[in-house]
Amino acid sequence: MLVADSRFFISSRNLWNHQVRSRVTFRNNFIDMHDGLGLCMSSEKLLVLKNELVFHPAPYAGQMNGFFLNEGWMGWNIFNAYIADNDAHDLNGPGDCQPYAADSAWSCMAGAVTAATADTVDVRVDVNSDFKGFDTHELQVVVVQGKGLGQLRRISARQKLGGDPAVVHLAVTPPWDVPPDASSVVGVGSWHVNNVFFRTKATASKSPYNMYYGGCYDCVDAEATSVNTEGWNNWGRIGEFPDGKAWHCPVYFSQLRRSTFSGISPAYSTMGITLRVENETRYYRGLGDYGTEIRDNVIDRSACSNKNQRLAGNAAIATFNQSWMKVTQDTPLILATLCEGNTIRNSAVGFHLSGSFAFAIRGTKYENCPKPVVDNGYRTAILQGDPDPLRAFEEATRKGEAK
Repeated sequence: MLVADSRFFISSRNLWNHQVRSRVTFRNNFIDMHDGLGLCMSSEKLLVLKNELVFHPAPYAGQMNGFFLNEGWMGWNIFNAYIADNDAHDLNGPGDCQPYAADSAWSCMAGAVTAATADTVDVRVDVNSDFKGFDTHELQVVVVQGKGLGQLRRISARQKLGGDPAVVHLAVTPPWDVPPDASSVVGVGSWHVNNVFFRTKATASKSPYNMYYGGCYDCVDAEATSVNTEGWNNWGRIGEFPDGKAWHCPVYFSQLRRSTFSGISPAYSTMGITLRVENETRYYRGLGDYGTEIRDNVIDRSACSNKNQRLAGNAAIATFNQSWMKVTQDTPLILATLCEGNTIRNSAVGFHLSGSFAFAIRGTKYENCPKPVVDNGYRTAILQGDPDPLRAFEEATRKGEAK
């Protein structure tokens, strides 16, 4: 399906048709949103190229967002989307107003592993959000604790085995690299997987330029330009609500690369990169943010140099845990983050780490940044190195100094 060279003036809740599932190209269009969630997309092999989006909210407008991957809750996976060379600007309206987002995947259940083989896993249903979707929705399983941590697999077959609490049997594809065992906890749901935001632009939004929120796996954001937004958020959500409903949607292997951030949010007068986990649980149920990479970006906070981020500390890059339970070395929520080759300008603090684990900072260039790191994390590694190691090697090679 191709939608191209069109102009849309939208007053409905969503521009995108939820029934469109795959092989869609949406390019060279202009979208003027008066209400709704903009491109509320659900598709595999989705191309969104060279579009322009702006908001002019109607008096009746509700929540508004821009280029939005947001259909996991419908039970549809969003795999392999490529969102490039789009321009979202003047996004002033009700609600969050993110120019771009991979948001609100759907959580079915989570629980401990009771048995596993090379291509199956049996899971005890310790918490569930919408178990009726177990029989109807496209599902993946991701290991969030214990042996096999970080692996995501599609579920090719499923069976309820009964019991109290209930146990389910899942066949997975492809087979496990490392089968989980009794030490493992998994989450089951419909996730945003292998999606790419490339060379996107955003200007003037009260919320983050882009946000990976709840249920993103191996998504990449590269060569973005953000001016006068709140920055960039990587936000995992994990645990259960007071009524026992699960929202078990972590963010794993997110990447932010070669992007530039300047200015401030018009509403909150701040800007920065935030890694956050919302942990609403009485019992530890695994990692909310794992394997994030933030590399080769430029963050200039001259417009808010000594002001806290809205959801984290006073820094260009910050971590934050909103947790019902104490975060300890045995119950990490944010684990194994790499920040490499970034340039931080005009910020009172470069990094503010709170409750992070194994956070590595390497090759950072600080310009007018009096305090590089406030470290309230665990096992933080601050490493030396050129901010651009490949360029340094090439220059040394030309001079005959490389070893």
